[in-house]
Amino acid sequence: MPKFLNDIKLEQANDIQFKTTAGANAGKIEQDGNNLVLSNAVGDILLGDGASDVYIGDGTNNVDIIFEQSGSIKGDGSAVTLTLGGSNTTLNLENPNINGALSIGATTINNKLTFTTTNGYILFDYEPSGDTGEYTNEVPLIKVGIGAGESTILARMSEYRAVALGADDTVWLQAGDTRSTIKANVNLTAEQVLMSAEGGFHAYGFPGNDTNWSNRVEFKFRSDSTTASENGLYIGDGGYYQFIDLSRNITAASITSGGHIKARVVEIFMYTMTVTILKYIYMLLVTIQRVF
Repeated sequence: MPKFLNDIKLEQANDIQFKTTAGANAGKIEQDGNNLVLSNAVGDILLGDGASDVYIGDGTNNVDIIFEQSGSIKGDGSAVTLTLGGSNTTLNLENPNINGALSIGATTINNKLTFTTTNGYILFDYEPSGDTGEYTNEVPLIKVGIGAGESTILARMSEYRAVALGADDTVWLQAGDTRSTIKANVNLTAEQVLMSAEGGFHAYGFPGNDTNWSNRVEFKFRSDSTTASENGLYIGDGGYYQFIDLSRNITAASITSGGHIKARVVEIFMYTMTVTILKYIYMLLVTIQRVF
């Protein structure tokens, strides 16, 4: 085997051409301007011996691997695992497009996540094995940091999706432009459930698990009317009517239904009449006693 004791210098951009045993052109090392090109007309180009690492660059300067057309970095078709980055490596992915399932371990995210289609959502897909009904242990869904620890503020509590919201201090449900006003006037460190809205609160119930609209019962605190007497508490079955206003007056609608006095009002009326009659009987007896 010949040995070269000096550099091999190829002048005028000559190539090093390899040939197959049949004489066909195979691998080639050529110079293209200032670029060195490795090519193989009949097969792949392999770097390394398959058991040793391949280093890119001179260990000092930053170098890039650049694809001039679309390409892939992938396994050879067998079940292999590719790892990008390591424990001492910062891995930056610019404009990534991820196809398939993504599994993420302990992760710190310092920017927002944006979901741009109806297919974008967060799915919490853990259910305790064999645990039915109310769970023995809650399943945390959202936690917030407190000091060096963590606290669950949203948890799944049962097989059929019961959830618990909140931890310490206030749980605040807000509607309308009420945030700044409530924050300026209400102590949010108090342990309370707080609701604020420009239009009030409306609750619906459906007896017997019958969710037909006609089966609804309603409770409403109205606060949207500029006529103060129209605001207050409303209640009803299949609809609602006001039964007390903000001046704590019981309204006429709350003591009548279809023109008939309700049973409770009748009881109050009968009690009042009985007391009045007894009062007059007592006064009559006192008068008779004085006369005789």
